[in-house]
Amino acid sequence: EITMPVKKDLPIIMCVSQTPSSDETQASITKDKEIEQIRNEQVSTSGTTLKPLIAAKTELVQLQMKQQKKQYEDSERREQELFLLKKRSLELDITIKEQHLKKLKAQLLNSF
Repeated sequence: EITMPVKKDLPIIMCVSQTPSSDETQASITKDKEIEQIRNEQVSTSGTTLKPLIAAKTELVQLQMKQQKKQYEDSERREQELFLLKKRSLELDITIKEQHLKKLKAQLLNSF
């Protein structure tokens, strides 16, 4: 059993590579393995196991990321819908003006 001094947040160190993408992928895999190792270790402080706390914090971060992604997607969808409504409105305005021009042209031709 590994014991550590009481700390509120355990830092997670991430290796970042400035070399080609395969190295970046390897750094990501290394980071994932480190996170998994931390999750699997029984870290004890005064008899209190931190594993459930780490798992809960990880779950919270994942839920927050999902929520942010959903908000972004909803925002994108609303922007697209607004764009399509504005486009349709302009198309209708053009149609109305074209019909008005046809009427004016017909009136002009009939006046002669």
